[in-house]
Amino acid sequence: MRESASAREYARNMAKQITDSHLREHCAEVLDELDAGQEFVIIRDGHPIGELHATPRRREITTAELQARLALFPWNDSGNDVLAEIDAVFPF
Repeated sequence: MRESASAREYARNMAKQITDSHLREHCAEVLDELDAGQEFVIIRDGHPIGELHATPRRREITTAELQARLALFPWNDSGNDVLAEIDAVFPF
């Protein structure tokens, strides 16, 4: 799903504006802020030239959570065959 122009403009207005030279001179600090969730608009010659934002983090699940989710599926004999195939490929 593509972001609307108004959503991009709102995000740009909420982002911290920094110059390209500030980014170059303070890259480590900018990356730390980025990791903490801060978004940036990079400015060169008074004009925005790019945006920096963190990539979404994937939430890992535990084995117990996976087992609980799999338990919700209605298994039949063919499902057991699939589980046997998975166990053969990924022995634990």
